[in-house]
Amino acid sequence: MRFKNKIVIVTGAGAGIGAATALRFCEEGAFVVCNSVSNSAKAVTEQLTQKGFKSIFIQGDISDPETASHIINKTLEQFGRLDILINNAGIVLGGTIDNTSLADFHRTLDVNVIGTFLMSQKAVEVMNTHWGKTISGLHTIACHPMGKFASKYLGYFMNSDIYHNQLRPYMQGIKVTSVSKTNIALTKILVPCLVEQQKIADCLSALDEVIEKQKATLAAWEELKKGLLQQMFV
Repeated sequence: MRFKNKIVIVTGAGAGIGAATALRFCEEGAFVVCNSVSNSAKAVTEQLTQKGFKSIFIQGDISDPETASHIINKTLEQFGRLDILINNAGIVLGGTIDNTSLADFHRTLDVNVIGTFLMSQKAVEVMNTHWGKTISGLHTIACHPMGKFASKYLGYFMNSDIYHNQLRPYMQGIKVTSVSKTNIALTKILVPCLVEQQKIADCLSALDEVIEKQKATLAAWEELKKGLLQQMFV
């Protein structure tokens, strides 16, 4: 078992990737703390304990600083330490850029960005004196080019590399990773890292220049064609 007796927190463990992650860690010998803003992860925890695994449920909104602290502290009370934090929690509120309310946008950033920051910050406080620790982000983007508002997850992606690079230098022995996983049913767009985004932007800019030149050439040919047709019927 690769994670025997490791203490793991999985946020957003009530369904989907979060629930599957919690199950897999248990199967690999870990003790898992399942978190969700609703009671959904409670059912997952009950299923895990019925299978003989060690798991507890801690309800709470990770975007709230006091709740983030409570999740970490409760884990320490129950297990005495924290080895692995899986930042899986995230929300997608339907809408497009022209009809998404500011409240919905703020709520999405609060959970997907601020929540990840708070959980990681609180975890660092209790993990940085030990070796063999891990903080990981499971980044899932659920959007459609014609429908969902991709920017709701863009901040999460754009900040992931920066956030990890900031953590690495001073976290003694703590491994920091970022795992991008597509949402099987909905994902149409996978937002790349900042470096790749810049490469894509440069490529698109170059293509725009080529297209404009081709448009000018085509317009010249159209004028030539029009002139030849006029001469034919003079």
